[in-house]
This record gives sequence, C-alpha cells and structure tokens, in this order.
Amino acid sequence: PSPEAWAGVTAKTGAWLRRVSESEFIAFSINCRHLGCPVRWEESPQLFMCPCHGGVYYSDGEVAGGPPTKPLARYAVRVRSGMVEIETAPVPLTTNGVL
Repeated sequence: PSPEAWAGVTAKTGAWLRRVSESEFIAFSINCRHLGCPVRWEESPQLFMCPCHGGVYYSDGEVAGGPPTKPLARYAVRVRSGMVEIETAPVPLTTNGVL
C-alpha cells in the first residue's frame, strides 16, 4: 500500500468489501488471522472460509469456528463523490506471532 492514506494504490493489497446498506460498507483483509491464508466467501452458508486449516468467519468478520482467535482485520472505508474508498494497510497475517 501507498504510504499516503487514501492514495488509491491497491494492487498489492487484497480486501473483501461488503455492502451493509445503501451507503454503508465494511472492508476486511482477505487473510485468515490464523496463518494468513486467503479466505473465500461462500454464498450459500454466508460465511468466509479458510481452506488451509478450517477457519470460518461470519459475514461481519467475527470468528465462527476453527483455529482463528481474532476476527478478520478491518480496513477503514469511506464514500466520497459516489466512490467507495478503502484505506489499506500492510497485510495482517497473524495475531499469535506464528508465520
């Protein structure tokens, strides 16, 4: 990510963007908080799933099951001039110091 907040550089940071209402959004890191594997959205159960060790998160990013002990990391979101902007940050791989 760019060292300047809201700079628009997104090529090196992935995020899940969830629309909560017409004008409210939540952005999550794509990385599981257990060991950093990319989570995927499963439409039918409405869950984020980690394919590596079975981590499961609810649609609000909270832990539903598996080894993660922390919710998906969130990024700040704002809407400016009709555009959704995400303030990215370095990828938060884990919370327990294990890489």
